Amino acid sequence: MQKQGQSLFFAAMLALAAFGAVAAEVAGVKLDDKMQVESRELVLNGAGLRKRVIFNVYVIGLYLPEKKNDPAAVLALPGPKRAAIHMLRNVGADTFTEALVDGLRAAGAIVEACTLYRTVTARQVDPEVLRALREGRVDAIAFASGSAARGFAALAGPASAERTAVACMGRQCAEEARKAGLRVDAVADGSLPELCDAVVLALHARKG
Repeated sequence: MQKQGQSLFFAAMLALAAFGAVAAEVAGVKLDDKMQVESRELVLNGAGLRKRVIFNVYVIGLYLPEKKNDPAAVLALPGPKRAAIHMLRNVGADTFTEALVDGLRAAGAIVEACTLYRTVTARQVDPEVLRALREGRVDAIAFASGSAARGFAALAGPASAERTAVACMGRQCAEEARKAGLRVDAVADGSLPELCDAVVLALHARKG
């Protein structure tokens, strides 16, 4: 996505009503008024709902180090920023990408969408790996996406993870894992560092 597209994306977010000191609720999704990112406290600057046809697809909230109403000021603001996305429907990556791209283009952004990776489930599981799982010789499993959790459950079976700590990246991934029959011990609300922390919490939860 070009720089113009990035600017217009933030402009579209900032065009939404900026919420005050209390948490916001959009389409039944409660957004915290603050969150921690890289040991910094961010505040909710704006939030909105994305629809595709007549269906609600996701709620998105923009978190900044301090509230800003000008797009240029947002882009110039130093420190971490976070766009928190909460899925409202069980959609695949392609459908979500289309909805996101449509939303950005509707806001006037110039968008170039490219596929960085796809989750492909192996055709069969290594017998030794499956045996190690069932014997409790695998300490923990971390899932970074719902498709990875579903693929694991389809390939190895939910029962294979019963003796292993399970951590998921995000609520949507955790929900998909549970729907696939997996027990989830910890959920990371963030990126890879938070997922690593969730693995530690999952291990403690299993041992405790």
